[in-house]
Amino acid sequence: QQFHVLNVFSYPLEIFKLEGPVFFLSCLLGFYFVLKRDWLKVLPLAIVCAQIGIFTLASEKGARYLCVVLPFMAMTAAVVLWTLISHKDKMKVWTPPVLLLIFFSALIGKSLSIVSTPQGYKNAVEYIQQRDPDAKILTSQPLLVSLFSKDSQHVSSAPKSFEELLMRYSQGYRYLILDPQAFVSWTQSQARFTVPLVDYLGFVSERVPPVAQFAQLTPALLERFVWDHNEDLTASLHFLEPNKKDMGAVYVYDLTVTVGFMKTVIEKLSVQQGKI
Repeated sequence: QQFHVLNVFSYPLEIFKLEGPVFFLSCLLGFYFVLKRDWLKVLPLAIVCAQIGIFTLASEKGARYLCVVLPFMAMTAAVVLWTLISHKDKMKVWTPPVLLLIFFSALIGKSLSIVSTPQGYKNAVEYIQQRDPDAKILTSQPLLVSLFSKDSQHVSSAPKSFEELLMRYSQGYRYLILDPQAFVSWTQSQARFTVPLVDYLGFVSERVPPVAQFAQLTPALLERFVWDHNEDLTASLHFLEPNKKDMGAVYVYDLTVTVGFMKTVIEKLSVQQGKI
């Protein structure tokens, strides 16, 4: 993947977005100890910067690669807070508890935003099996969907070409479930969080109405999902822009309707090309 200068800001932005501005600012203030040449207090921050530097040069810049150094970020933030609080002579009596309250409130707010997760995959599978108890399902997230299916053998990964889709359809697969994972592994350009999706999936997601839609990723969880799989900062930011379509939802398509609709479109295009 070609290196883009903007991607240098991927990890700082991910920390700001996922951990909150208060935590980000606390870590940023750790550079104060560099100016003071207090190297013992700089050590946790140096480890974090080394990890960020290594993965900034990698093709994937997912926030999950920072998990291993989150304790060191917490140590940096704690040292900064302790340094501020310990200077009692330079601040009012109420300042330390207010600082702690702001810090913990910000972290609790972030935690609460990701606690509740809708059961989109479960609801989608139950919806399909109510219509057909023995239904075979194609999906962009086979591992999760198979957890809720009565028979995991009836769940398979969505094919990446219309020809393969027709073959699967002839084998009895009648439903398609698309989820946010499609924008990681099933894009036409092979770049994450770009549109359209590969081959027929792009047509289906943009032109074919789903028979059902279920909430799966809340806005906070969708943001975390995107940053955890980030490759290109510009593409990830564009994907997270407000959109008429809920990009965090799980969509169910009836393949009988979908295949028939696509065949009709192909036939019309063939007729039009024949007239040219």
